[in-house]
Amino acid sequence: VVAMGQMMVIIIRGIDVSVGSTLGFAGIVVGMIFRDNPGFNIFLGTLLGILIGAVLGAINGSLIAWVKIPPVITTLGTLSAYRGFVFIVGGGRQIDPNHIPVELIRWSQRGPFGSQLIPWVVVIALIVAVLFYLFLYFTKSGRNVYALGSNPEAARLRGIPVNSTTFMVYTITGAMAGLAGILYASRYGFVNPGETGVGFELTTIAAVVLGGTNVFGGSGSVLGTVLGCLLL
Repeated sequence: VVAMGQMMVIIIRGIDVSVGSTLGFAGIVVGMIFRDNPGFNIFLGTLLGILIGAVLGAINGSLIAWVKIPPVITTLGTLSAYRGFVFIVGGGRQIDPNHIPVELIRWSQRGPFGSQLIPWVVVIALIVAVLFYLFLYFTKSGRNVYALGSNPEAARLRGIPVNSTTFMVYTITGAMAGLAGILYASRYGFVNPGETGVGFELTTIAAVVLGGTNVFGGSGSVLGTVLGCLLL
């Protein structure tokens, strides 16, 4: 899920090393809501996690697109800042398994029609991959992503909204990290402020590069990224 966003970032010649911290922050905030409000709707919690991730991603995108801070510097800074937020907001306390809704944990245990072969977390990941495929190959904004990565100056001269496209890509990447924070809580049954998402950015970057995405931008595929994740 996170690698889909990371793929788009690398296609536009950027990088986002803050996705692990974004994942952890979304997971800890929604986990606290589940802990303090038993019975809270898990779908609303998931939407909240996505929204939190999108806001953090939008901060990255704004700093990169309009303030013109290089992506690696921006996201290295927010990597530390967002991880700090995890400890500040969560008070350094872990969200224990007994605080995670049983219905959410079942997303990692059962799939459609009660099947245990392909759990819902895998189905969600596949749905995300399909949506990214449709977006990148069949929408104007998706094609702009490739154009921007191929030649930023030519894209600007052609009238492609470079800053808006950059902002969009980082916002989407943050949203995917937020969703992954919820899926992490489902998969592992806890959210630890010192462990959740730590080093995850390197895993996603490796999966994207192994999947054939050009580190110099301009090319990359959803299928290749999925295969890169499976290989890891």
